[in-house]
Amino acid sequence: MNFRKISIVAGILIFIGGFFAMKFLANSKEPPKRKSAASQKRMILAQMVENQDVNVLVDVNGKLTASNRIEVFAEVSGKLKPTNKPFKTGNSFGQGESLIAIDDSEFKLNLYAAKSNFLNVLTQLLPDLKLDYPEDFSAWKKYVDAFQIEKSLNDLPEIKSDKLKGFVASKNIFNTFYQLKSQQERLSKYNITAPFQGVVAQSLINEGTLVRANQKLGEFISTNVYEIESAIRVNDLDFISVGDTVELSSEDIPGIWFGKVIRISKNINPSTQTFSVYTQISHPELKEGMYIYGTIKGKKVEQVFSLDRRLLIDNNSVYIVKDSALVVKPIQIEKYTTTGVLIKGLSDGEMILKEAISGAYEGLKVEPVI
Repeated sequence: MNFRKISIVAGILIFIGGFFAMKFLANSKEPPKRKSAASQKRMILAQMVENQDVNVLVDVNGKLTASNRIEVFAEVSGKLKPTNKPFKTGNSFGQGESLIAIDDSEFKLNLYAAKSNFLNVLTQLLPDLKLDYPEDFSAWKKYVDAFQIEKSLNDLPEIKSDKLKGFVASKNIFNTFYQLKSQQERLSKYNITAPFQGVVAQSLINEGTLVRANQKLGEFISTNVYEIESAIRVNDLDFISVGDTVELSSEDIPGIWFGKVIRISKNINPSTQTFSVYTQISHPELKEGMYIYGTIKGKKVEQVFSLDRRLLIDNNSVYIVKDSALVVKPIQIEKYTTTGVLIKGLSDGEMILKEAISGAYEGLKVEPVI
């Protein structure tokens, strides 16, 4: 019984002693010091400003079209004759090669008959020239001797005196000569030749059919030189000019090709508020109708800094880091790009944000990490 009472009293004494010991230790421990608000800094990613000269890059895209394209029309009537290579879509022709031949038999015979009559007139003219204009006779005799009905007319001999000119005109020589030259020129219309190396893009005829004058026969394009028409924003126009280099590529075939700006439209498209810029390019792998894209290496902008446009404040200022705090500094925008913006107004060596931070304000204490 006494042992039980002693155990209870001892437990109470141990509990009371532990309580006072804990309280003593708690009072003796110094409370942690709170950091002042001014000493708290926000970690940020920063970068050093390094101004440099930059060539402005302007995006272009569009479909390739042949620079040289002609619509082929018949200027005379007749039946189509077979040629070594038919005028069919996809067929290639070299410069000067016959594209289309129209039967000229009847017209050619009429021309030969007219030339024969002209030769007869010249032959009858010679005796009078020998008597009245002996100094010019030899030139005209030589012309008559060289006259060939089935070949092109040579120019008439030079007439040195007005008297001889009047005599020749009275024989209707000039009128007949130029009529024959006109017919001879028309004869050449029966055979249409390729003005440049190219390919048939459209054919509207078949061999043996009858064609009429002024009938469209098809289209012929060059495969050497192509153009791209691209829409350029108004604010990009000041940075490009004729002759600028254009780097181009396509998703269809691998490779990089270089062209040049050859024309810039002076009229703005009212619906899109853009200008048309024309790029010329030449490469054997390219085909008409391909979609192609690239960039114009335009005007050089001096001493600018490229920045993420999300770092702009009201499009006229940015935050820089000065004395471990954010400071607002005015800037001037030179050019918006696809990846950011080119600005002026910052000095080399200044520290600026590298990425936008939420809740930023002027005076915010920061700890920059470069």
